[in-house]
Amino acid sequence: MGIEQTPGLGRLNCDRNKWNNEDYEALKETLDEFIPLIRFTNIITDDFNDKIEPYKDIIPNQIYKEIEEFYNKGTIPKIILPPRIEKFDSKIIKPKLAKIILKWINKEDLWISRYKFNTIYRGSIDGINNKSFKNKCKGQVESLVLIKVNYSNKIFGGYRSIGFNSIEDSLLRIYNDN
Repeated sequence: MGIEQTPGLGRLNCDRNKWNNEDYEALKETLDEFIPLIRFTNIITDDFNDKIEPYKDIIPNQIYKEIEEFYNKGTIPKIILPPRIEKFDSKIIKPKLAKIILKWINKEDLWISRYKFNTIYRGSIDGINNKSFKNKCKGQVESLVLIKVNYSNKIFGGYRSIGFNSIEDSLLRIYNDN
């Protein structure tokens, strides 16, 4: 988008290999105020290498140095924006608790987390029974299950890194064999 907004670049001059120093400077001037607002830590490594690194000359040196250290050494940047936790639809937890849970799961800093919260099953909507739970959750990977006790502030839950894809079939075989 910045390329299209920069005079002299865009459709007529979109081949980066043909750009000169003035072209890069013009793009840098166009994007200068927006670059500090980019959440670089949310970009996967391959995309960083393919889509960000070629434009390193337009990124302020200190920001680029921190981004590079983040991707190469896992060092947490000090001056760039932290990742956002995606909005999630939960009647049980708030974003603050979600951050704590992510830290428990990751055992690392939230900066490195790439988790998204998607409500797949809600007992108040889908019904509270084994069959409904299995139908909704089968095939999911890296799943977090939270259960709130009615008329209480107690929350129980668990995390399963391999999800629920094969659990139903193997458990049914065990119970049917007995």
